[in-house]
Amino acid sequence: MRPVSKFKPGDTIEIEGCTEQIKEEYDPYRDARKPLIENLGRYCSYCETNLPLYAHNEVEHIVPKKRHPESETKWENFLVGCNACNNNGAKAEKSIIADPEYIGAHLPHLNNTFLSFKYEEGGFVKVNDDLPEESKKHAKRLFNLVKLGAYGSTATPADNRWKNRMEAWNLANRHLNKTSDVDTIVDLAKGYGYWSVWFTVFKTCFNRISYISCGISCTVCVNCKQFPSIIIVFYFNFNPIRQPRTEVFNQQIFFTLCHN
Repeated sequence: MRPVSKFKPGDTIEIEGCTEQIKEEYDPYRDARKPLIENLGRYCSYCETNLPLYAHNEVEHIVPKKRHPESETKWENFLVGCNACNNNGAKAEKSIIADPEYIGAHLPHLNNTFLSFKYEEGGFVKVNDDLPEESKKHAKRLFNLVKLGAYGSTATPADNRWKNRMEAWNLANRHLNKTSDVDTIVDLAKGYGYWSVWFTVFKTCFNRISYISCGISCTVCVNCKQFPSIIIVFYFNFNPIRQPRTEVFNQQIFFTLCHN
């Protein structure tokens, strides 16, 4: 899952050529749509799908507004979300701050969710078994919250996330050995979304993956095994961003998990 660097109230952001300041509250909450998209990109914060321009459901409430009305308009409670992630599983009703089975679930703006899950051929995604037990528990809570692993008969008829991941995987794999034009790969990755799929398929191609990752918003810092002195820092819209906060990962664990 693509980690993101979310701006804080008081930070400035460029929107349609104008400089605006992030507010603590947006009332109505849909007014946060443009700054959210400009900050995080037009991708679901959970499944990484590229949302269409006409989508109206991008403002995702981290904790449900019906149960926590005091947080309905607060910037700190917003991410970008698609219908499938927002309406699948427990997301619309359960709270990561009130329900014991979901408390502490990993979140892409607070944790290094690049390490939370593994993506595999065929559109499969699963919790990363190499995580320390405490981190694995919290990764699984997010996995269950948005039903990220729904696949085939376990997915609802309206849930096409697994199909889209599979299509992105097949497309990336076709271009792995035949496409040397980095710009083409970046454009494809941007257009299809599913950053984690592209990153996984191209993980052995150091030059390509650094470019691809810079072309899609994320906040991971990765030590490359082939180039141990080089650190790849990813950017949003090619601008430097803050490093992500991580839960229990130290540099050694992080390096091991990235390359095993």
